[in-house]
Amino acid sequence: MLCVSYVLLNRLVLGPFLLDLIYGEKYSSMKEADKRAFRLRHIGIFARTTSLLLVSKPAFMVALKSKEWSDPYSQGSNITLGEVAFFSIMITAGFHLFELIFDQSLKPLLIIHHLGSIMVIHGFLPALMSLPKAQNMELNRAISMANVTLYWALLDAPLVILSYVVAVLRSTLVQGRTKIRKLFYISLRIAVFLTTLEILVIVYLGSQNWKGLSAFQRATICSLQALFTGAKVWVCQRFYSAYRRQADPLETKATRDAGALKPE
Repeated sequence: MLCVSYVLLNRLVLGPFLLDLIYGEKYSSMKEADKRAFRLRHIGIFARTTSLLLVSKPAFMVALKSKEWSDPYSQGSNITLGEVAFFSIMITAGFHLFELIFDQSLKPLLIIHHLGSIMVIHGFLPALMSLPKAQNMELNRAISMANVTLYWALLDAPLVILSYVVAVLRSTLVQGRTKIRKLFYISLRIAVFLTTLEILVIVYLGSQNWKGLSAFQRATICSLQALFTGAKVWVCQRFYSAYRRQADPLETKATRDAGALKPE
């Protein structure tokens, strides 16, 4: 259903008029394939930002305030923290599916990343709901896995949003070699920080819950974390390569100018 919403947003809102209104000739002069990618980036920013905002409170309350998933999202609310967190993750899964269908330039590593995310998200809730209440050990294992899944969603979103924002800025607003170089340099530093932060948080969560996890869950967490880290390292490499492409001509010019100033 969420994937259908993204399709409608793409076809009925962004495509016909909104991006033309915002960006004017910079958007209208793009090739059709570039317009398609540009719209997808905007949908990605919208979807992942919405997901991040929704998942932030449950993550904070469960991790730092010792709340339970069954606790109300707000005072007097019938909606629980777990329901909001799961809906947030479903927003991400829906966008991953949308991206798999519509982004023809998606790299194999990101395809595997998206498929892994979708399988974890759509496989977790049915497995959790099928557990008999008497199986306390299995329920605790499922909750431990839920904590890891939640923080994957929380920590993955900022880097994805960053990459989409950079792509949009690069295509429209940020012009000139020096400004572009600064954009990629700042983005690279943020991306490295976010990648490192995710690894540290997941390692910490895994160590805290390791004994309570089954062998299959341990293998799943390790495999998917390796996959997710690989995808993030690839994003960091792209930022670095883009930065070097902008920096090298400037360094060459500076070297040439310095050589010209040397006395004979």
